[in-house]
Amino acid sequence: MNQKSVSLLCCGVFILLLGCSRQEPDARKGDDGAPIQMEPDEILISIDGNELTYQQAIRLVERRLGGPPPEGMDPERITQIERRAFSAVVDDFIRRELLLAEARRLGIEPEEENIAQALQTIERTGKEGGSPPSGLYYEGPDSLRREVTAGLTIEKLLAQELPPFPAPSEEDIEAYLQQFPDLQTIPPRARARHIFLGLQPNADETRIAQRQANLEEIRERLQEGADFGQTANMISQDSSATRGGDLGIIVKGRGDPHVDQAVFSQPIGEIGPVTRSSAGLHIIQVLERMEARPATREEIVDIMRRNHRTEQLAQYISELRKRTEMRHSPAIQPISQTP
Repeated sequence: MNQKSVSLLCCGVFILLLGCSRQEPDARKGDDGAPIQMEPDEILISIDGNELTYQQAIRLVERRLGGPPPEGMDPERITQIERRAFSAVVDDFIRRELLLAEARRLGIEPEEENIAQALQTIERTGKEGGSPPSGLYYEGPDSLRREVTAGLTIEKLLAQELPPFPAPSEEDIEAYLQQFPDLQTIPPRARARHIFLGLQPNADETRIAQRQANLEEIRERLQEGADFGQTANMISQDSSATRGGDLGIIVKGRGDPHVDQAVFSQPIGEIGPVTRSSAGLHIIQVLERMEARPATREEIVDIMRRNHRTEQLAQYISELRKRTEMRHSPAIQPISQTP
């Protein structure tokens, strides 16, 4: 996604820093009610002397989105995706810098041998054709080292400051399952990919029929042997396009009911019929399905551990926010000081 394609550059800052909560982004406006505009080098956030400029944030949005939006994507949909990505980028920066500031205060640094080992692993992965770790803000070898060092520093800080999850007793597990009974069963899941054409909420029947016809033609080509992944990459109008339409693991009952119905009824491997959802039209191919089964004790304990860690981290970030100097642009509001 090039800089011009990021609509935030030309329509002002439309973000809400989320902190420990997850809310819908919203616009911040000046005294005259107009969206606040920002220059590329204007400081968006400064924490303990480390700054994130508007231009840097835009570059991170571009990296997060992975490329330009697919041709023909609804502009309103593009704006929604960009706004969420922008909020996530700034939120990530705040969390990271709060943790790094605390590590500096406590004198926490990773061991050199651990840094070297991590860099070697990344280099080996690249030579083997793998992708570099996601979430790193690096641009070249020097900054890669800085990012790896930052990651290991945060890891060491959390290991020192957050108490480990205590091994639960059988009574603890039983009480947790009484509170969250759905955790006793792993629901049906599936792996699938799709080709997607979006529809605006107010799309007329002519537009819907046109897009339906377009996908019917594409479906015919797929049935004749066209490569699904390449086709999705060229045509699909959502972020899965860069992954060949891969939707990852889908849990039954947690998504759009029309997509859910298709994913859990189509024969595996078949190029399914065009399916209409609340967002648009899909061609879906199911790659694998897994039946519901009882959760193992280890899986339940793992969920308990991850939820405990999430709560711990949210509280820790909230405490750091109260005692760490943070300056922010009037275009945004700071993260909440409560989890």
